[in-house]
Amino acid sequence: FGIKDTGKIYMVEDGKKRHIKDEEVFHQLGLEWEDVTWVNKFVAYNHPTGEPIKFSSKRVKRTNKVKSLNQTKKEVSKKNSPKKSDKHLISELQKIKNKIVKTPDKKTSYKGKKFSTPMETYIIMDYKSGKILAGKNINFARPMASLVKPLTAFRLMIEGYTPKATITYQPKLHKVMYNRFNLAKGDKLKSKDIFDAFLIGSYNIAGRMLVGNFSKNKEKFINRMNRQLDSWGIKSTKITNVTGEKVSNRTTPANYANLFKKLLNYKLIYDHLSQEKYYFSEVSSTDENKKHSQKNTNKLIRKEHKNFTILAGKTGYLHEAGANLAVLIRDDQTNKKYIIVTMGNPELTNKFKEPKRLIKWTINNF
Repeated sequence: FGIKDTGKIYMVEDGKKRHIKDEEVFHQLGLEWEDVTWVNKFVAYNHPTGEPIKFSSKRVKRTNKVKSLNQTKKEVSKKNSPKKSDKHLISELQKIKNKIVKTPDKKTSYKGKKFSTPMETYIIMDYKSGKILAGKNINFARPMASLVKPLTAFRLMIEGYTPKATITYQPKLHKVMYNRFNLAKGDKLKSKDIFDAFLIGSYNIAGRMLVGNFSKNKEKFINRMNRQLDSWGIKSTKITNVTGEKVSNRTTPANYANLFKKLLNYKLIYDHLSQEKYYFSEVSSTDENKKHSQKNTNKLIRKEHKNFTILAGKTGYLHEAGANLAVLIRDDQTNKKYIIVTMGNPELTNKFKEPKRLIKWTINNF
């Protein structure tokens, strides 16, 4: 789990929380960012603190003793008298699920063939024609979360983004609530690497660093994002910040599918959203964490699948949004392409299970 106020990531071992020192150790442990559930410091403090998990020249092995928040929930469900700390974590998980924006029953609707799923919304669009083939609640506006980021990246391209610029991390200007980018005050990075971190690793700090560097006024930048949507005819979509952290960033699945299709026409954005992983080093570092390794937050793009290929995609998550996902897929037997957008996925233990099932259903039905 991660602690909101500090951005620190921990794993639970033998009832104690152990701090994961950096991104490299995080990935060596075999963890994914979707494994991380963000909790407040009071929930976290119910676990006593153990020794931090540090980098080793040998590959760190993930043992059965080390468990995530979701593993804790599964194990506790089998016990008659769970520990007090486990009860707090389970309670926090349920509170998170209860925060998801839900479509009122009276407004629940389907288009085309019905796919049964606990996800609040989904849409399947034929990529070539733009025709909507099937969907659930496709016109109900929902929180976008990090689905905002490809549009932010587009506006950065338009407004003078250059890959060779050097940007200095300043916590007062760039700090965010959910901090996964392990930077120290004064660290200098190439804008290309920050751009990669923004779209591939979905780091919120990266977005603030880029917009702060290439735009003189953040609010005017956001206004231009909204005017861009208007010029493209993207309705029922409102941007209120550049990273998607605010619940007030809203769109409908139908409108986002059209927006995602348009954004994929730009090679720089397509290339980033199709990249599996990325490594880079800071230009100069004020601490010992100079090297960074990132995996695409879209776990499906990093795997081979029978009968279909994920060509590009973007994830998003907020407690109120649930898990969001937009992907461009190809049916490997027919070469047909589809854009699929899922929003409001309540699954915390496996955020990609339902979207993958929907993709398979799409291949079998269209």
